[in-house]
Amino acid sequence: MVFCFDTPLIFLGAELFPRHNLSISPFASARKENIMHLPYYGKISIGAPGMSSLLLGALLMASPAWAAMSVVGSSYGRDCYRSASMGGDSSAEIQTCRAALAMERLRTRDRAATLVNLGIILTHAARHDEAIASFDAAEKLSPGLTEAMINRGNSYIHQREFSQAIEEYDRSLALGTSRRAEVFANRGLAYEYVGDYARAASDYACAGAHRDGFPKVERGLERARAKGVKPPECPSELVMRND
Repeated sequence: MVFCFDTPLIFLGAELFPRHNLSISPFASARKENIMHLPYYGKISIGAPGMSSLLLGALLMASPAWAAMSVVGSSYGRDCYRSASMGGDSSAEIQTCRAALAMERLRTRDRAATLVNLGIILTHAARHDEAIASFDAAEKLSPGLTEAMINRGNSYIHQREFSQAIEEYDRSLALGTSRRAEVFANRGLAYEYVGDYARAASDYACAGAHRDGFPKVERGLERARAKGVKPPECPSELVMRND
């Protein structure tokens, strides 16, 4: 069964960004808690054949885990970080990040971090081209910055470019990111969206091996079991307790 929608799709992740408290219209034009919008591109289809409406509904409520970067010694930069951490998407918050980049004397690390945080906020605002450009600029400034790759992958998920998202997560893992729990969880979500439940379950298991009590992972594993997939144990060579 494939479901078609003529209204914008939304994703929830209230455990990450418990900041917004807005009502939801019948057409999902507003947010409650952390509802993150995907832009509307006309009628689209989501879900693999055979996916139940209950399972699809649970999947549509999933969202990737973000990797905001802390900034020190900068007033605007700290505010930008807080906004990125809490799901900000307003024009004022975007301008705060840009003020930090334009007006404050940031160290290279903090400038790259602010570009990452700006990209997160732009993604929440569905300004994806600008978000990707911000992540690209962060990685150019700080080559090998895995947070840029992780969040760029998240932006690709919001654009339904799941193969590109997986590539970004693969790169971050290959470079030894310390945010392995988030990356495995996000890659599992991308695999789930393309109907590869076996790989999704494997990645969720690895995310759980890196962080106990990760609600996003528990829900992903529940969806995998609902599809008849028994989650495997994460291979020991993939487990690095450094996050």
